[in-house]
Amino acid sequence: MDLGKFSDGTPITEASLKAWKALSMEVRAERNLKQLDRLVVSWDTLVNLLDSEEYRINVTSNNVPSIGGDRSIVLFLHIPKVGGSTLAYVLNKNHESHHSIHANAPELEHKPYLLFKRDMLCDLVMGHHRINSILYQLLNRPVIHMTMLRDPVSRVVSYYDYLYTSKVHPLRHKAKQMTLQEFIESKEIVELENAQSRRLVGSLYRAPFRKKAGQSVTSPWDDTDQLLKDAKETLTSRFSLFGLTNDYTRFLLMAKKLLFWRDIYYVRKNVSKQKTVVADVEPRVIDLIRQRNQADIALFDYAKQLFDERCDQLDITQEKVDHYEALNTTYQDLLCSSQQLFSSTLPVSADL
Repeated sequence: MDLGKFSDGTPITEASLKAWKALSMEVRAERNLKQLDRLVVSWDTLVNLLDSEEYRINVTSNNVPSIGGDRSIVLFLHIPKVGGSTLAYVLNKNHESHHSIHANAPELEHKPYLLFKRDMLCDLVMGHHRINSILYQLLNRPVIHMTMLRDPVSRVVSYYDYLYTSKVHPLRHKAKQMTLQEFIESKEIVELENAQSRRLVGSLYRAPFRKKAGQSVTSPWDDTDQLLKDAKETLTSRFSLFGLTNDYTRFLLMAKKLLFWRDIYYVRKNVSKQKTVVADVEPRVIDLIRQRNQADIALFDYAKQLFDERCDQLDITQEKVDHYEALNTTYQDLLCSSQQLFSSTLPVSADL
């Protein structure tokens, strides 16, 4: 089976795939960061393109921007429990399904050919990945790179609620046996400790949990200051744009303006059936989350300031936010009404 090609033209074979997997996470991340430095369309480039009539016509006719004459790839790095399923819903509404794919890192590591349709890379790629994912070694066109970040305390609590009520996640049984405090204290669940920063630099796992018998393993990202520095640099320079979960509307307005999305109305997706109110969580549990997420907290504070500056740059005002949210409420009401009407008109089957 043809597994596709690496961006340098090297065929992906069992041998080359095995060689990639044998590399350390740090080496994979280093290679991918160089790839992103070469391919990512920067924030400044997107903003400058807004003055180009040719760019506007190209995006609206082809769904994806053409950068320097090359068709770009819209790539959404989905960090768990940041509102990414809702954003994927919006992305799918603005791209052709036969040029889109949702594939997470483990699946793509084993089946890299999924990224190709009719021997061409998809225009829209979504999924849970880290910067050290093989995904970035397959890209050969300009990349509109985006992600979402969330307040770390809210994210960790939401992750617990999600696992606790999930019917399919492999960690659901473990979460059901724990209180929230026991969950936060767990050393086995990698999403609980600076996971947003680690995903951006390519290292989700702390060195002690990667040790083999009798082997000492260290990583530069076990240093919180270094982890934060690298995560900031990646967010600023290697993502075209990013959003914040608690500022969803402004991100959608930002993406609409930069990428000329036609439809940014949404209903929330993948909402946990259990919802713990953060304000009701005991202070000592909140302190535990904050202790384990110092880099993520500092990264989120940095991201908020940069996001505000970018919204001001695009003139995304509160008036525009209020106008959109009123329209989106109408959209949600109409969608709910139509679903109820459809359900009420379905024929009732009878036992014969």
